[in-house]
Amino acid sequence: MSADATRVGARRPIETDDLFRLRWLSEPRLAPSGEWAAVTVTSLDRKLDRVVSQVAWVAADVEGDGPLQPERGPVGQDHDPRWAPDGRRLAFVSDRSGGPQVWLTDIVERTSRQLTDLATGASGPSWAPDGGSVAFVSPEAVPAVQGPFTVAPFRWKIDGVGVVAGPTMRHIWVIPTGGGEAWQLTHGDWDDDLPRFSPDGGTVAFRSNRTDERRTSTTAELWLVSATGGEARCLVPALGAIRMHAWSPDGHWIAYVGHRQAEAQGVNQDVWLVEVATGAARNLTSPLDRPMGQWVRSDPPGMFLPPDLAWTPAGDAIHVVYADGGTSRVARVSLDGVVETVVAGPVGWFSFGVAPVGGQIAALGSTADDPGELLILPPGGEPRVITNVAREWRAGIEFGPTERFEFDAPDGQRLEAWIQHPAGRPATEQLPLVLHIHGGPHWPIGVRFGFEFRRLAEQGYRVLFMNPRGAAGYGDAYAQANVGDWGGIDARDLLAAVDAACARPDMDADRVAVTGESYGGFMTNWLIATTNRFRAGVAQNGISDLRSEYLMTSDPIGTEWDLGGPPWERPERYLRLSPLTLVEQIRTPLLLIHSEADQNCPISQSEQLYTALRLLGREVEFLRLPGEGHLVNLTGRPSSRLARIEATDRFLAHHLRR
Repeated sequence: MSADATRVGARRPIETDDLFRLRWLSEPRLAPSGEWAAVTVTSLDRKLDRVVSQVAWVAADVEGDGPLQPERGPVGQDHDPRWAPDGRRLAFVSDRSGGPQVWLTDIVERTSRQLTDLATGASGPSWAPDGGSVAFVSPEAVPAVQGPFTVAPFRWKIDGVGVVAGPTMRHIWVIPTGGGEAWQLTHGDWDDDLPRFSPDGGTVAFRSNRTDERRTSTTAELWLVSATGGEARCLVPALGAIRMHAWSPDGHWIAYVGHRQAEAQGVNQDVWLVEVATGAARNLTSPLDRPMGQWVRSDPPGMFLPPDLAWTPAGDAIHVVYADGGTSRVARVSLDGVVETVVAGPVGWFSFGVAPVGGQIAALGSTADDPGELLILPPGGEPRVITNVAREWRAGIEFGPTERFEFDAPDGQRLEAWIQHPAGRPATEQLPLVLHIHGGPHWPIGVRFGFEFRRLAEQGYRVLFMNPRGAAGYGDAYAQANVGDWGGIDARDLLAAVDAACARPDMDADRVAVTGESYGGFMTNWLIATTNRFRAGVAQNGISDLRSEYLMTSDPIGTEWDLGGPPWERPERYLRLSPLTLVEQIRTPLLLIHSEADQNCPISQSEQLYTALRLLGREVEFLRLPGEGHLVNLTGRPSSRLARIEATDRFLAHHLRR
């Protein structure tokens, strides 16, 4: 950094070390009357070489610079804050005692104590209405392995872990908050999670799949059980996915986010309303043709979380996030299916909470140049931003413009895309272009702060990203357009975006590279196998052979849906759409980056392609990331993130220089 750039008030472009200055907010939760808001604050700790997070709270009646009051505990991973009905206690999950356990903190006395102490850990706390107990989820013990062992028939792989001796079932437990032993509420050879007490405290609703097909199915059921135990009753059968559910304030209804299309992947999920007494259900949001519970993704460290879902205090509507193109909104859905946006704007909203008594909304969203602050929307009032966690950091940054543009695909479909420009470069300067392809393929990207896009652009590139057909947020037909046709219409959309960008005077059309992760890694491999358009490719945790991917992934059902069937039913399709089949055509220099503990797209996918390219004498490099799982770009250690950055920068600089 130059001496001038260190002066007070000077501004500079984003750089790699900013990863360790950023703090990301998530999981906004309002106390019942709305006087306090809790959040999870996540960052990357270089010294500890891990993702760390902390639960904090702030008075909800401030504006602009509310001081976050952190829970006083050691550095670790704390998350999932849940307010007690009294509005002064928080339950949250922390690993400070070794593994994840439920803890309680009193925000008035500023004291914390461990609530659960199960050998297998605890997560997903949910308060009883009287505050006297908390329901939570805990898995069975992992089978001990000494020497040879026989794996379970299915679900014998865990991403980030590897092969296990057998699946471990999660069940619902309850523990008194005033002292006493935890006791197990549900039992059986199946998974139970997402416990939610009824408003009268007498019943717990939870998600499960107790069908004979549960080992290979991605569908879910909604069950009810007495809070004191006993036989459970199935309220919603296994008709499709269920991602989140919530009781109405009067206890007569349960709303849930999901679909009723069996094993379908990437289809619109809707808000459904189910009568508790009869099980009668109706879809409230299908006419909108947008995915409920879906938000545009980005790259903050942390977990993929279930979507938020919350009733109004009056019980006359449900709040939910939904994706609409490259943005996502918080909406109010009335019981007769009227969808009204309550938090929108040029922001990618991704999480919210509703005060169950006061009705205030707390929401988190990010823009192209802001990771996101906490917004409070009072009933009938104006929204107020109440935090400023990024103020000092952002004040020193010069942000390059993020430009949205539209173009036509070869078949006439109007598409949208974005170009991330570097800061401080002349608008007409010809720079290399890097096409960055998202994973999924159904998870959309768009209007969110993307550190990776911005940092990459500052290496002297313009970074192009978009949602080709196959991405959610543009309607069901759009999201399903590439099912059975990976590398078809989606690849044509991506190449059309490159054509549109390269027609501009600020692009050097002779210096174009492609990169992507997961499905984006597959598409990187596919594009360099089917075109000579790119000077270099960087495929991260990608796929090269769809047949072995199906047989080795921890999620074969997702692959089966997206390819239109298993490989023994579609052998020609799996062979034809595999980049490895076309390996002899690859002339583009390729960098493969892959996590060794990836079980979604196992590392053998890159090993096969690397071996073939080496035997063919092609230019290929291979960076392995030990101990990391599929979502290394979100949950990986800082050292792994830095290794990816260094390898990518070096490789692209070598191949995109003049």
